[in-house]
Amino acid sequence: MRCDVMIADDRALFRDAMRTLMEAEDDMRVVADLESAADVVPEANRSRPDVALLNAELPGSNPIALAKALIAEQPRCRTFFLVEYHDVGFLAASLKAGAKGYVTRATPIGAFMESVREVVSGQLLIPPAMLPELIERLLHGSDLRDDAMRRISRLTARERLVLALLADGGSNESIGTALYISPFTARTHIQSVISKLGVHSRLEAAMFVAQHGLRERLVQQEV
Repeated sequence: MRCDVMIADDRALFRDAMRTLMEAEDDMRVVADLESAADVVPEANRSRPDVALLNAELPGSNPIALAKALIAEQPRCRTFFLVEYHDVGFLAASLKAGAKGYVTRATPIGAFMESVREVVSGQLLIPPAMLPELIERLLHGSDLRDDAMRRISRLTARERLVLALLADGGSNESIGTALYISPFTARTHIQSVISKLGVHSRLEAAMFVAQHGLRERLVQQEV
């Protein structure tokens, strides 16, 4: 049986390489390769792939929200992520969203192809070394959420809205437009949010929201 694969990654060289490698396999066919997160769900509805490989850092997207939207539209499509480095928090969030886990860019080609086959067969992609930490995180999820809520409480009402828009994949310009502020002011708010949450980047801030399911709480007046 041949599986149809959809690849979403903003790096054209990677997409081209994956298409060449996968189509050299007897049991794989790339039915779509995309560079934009906005095209993922419409293309999945058109081509109905068996497997979707999503770059977790697609510009302008929240990867967990994107996976949820894709799975809601195409529940038979098995979805997994491509990440730069191991992150147990993201792994837990992706599994909770219905995805099958992730592979890193450092994964050897042979192991990468086997990962696709494992996903097709319904297996989860959980690095064995991360399993104890993943179990610990799942068992103590309430403690982690309490910590997340404490960190969110440090934000002002405006900063919570900025974080919510950031979690949706917003740029400085789009956040500024939504809140009627300048892109420079939006950037200042984002820098303050990153500092108060104790994360290191916009992506980590967005993932913080996704991992703890905080999106709806952020737009409320009280947390």
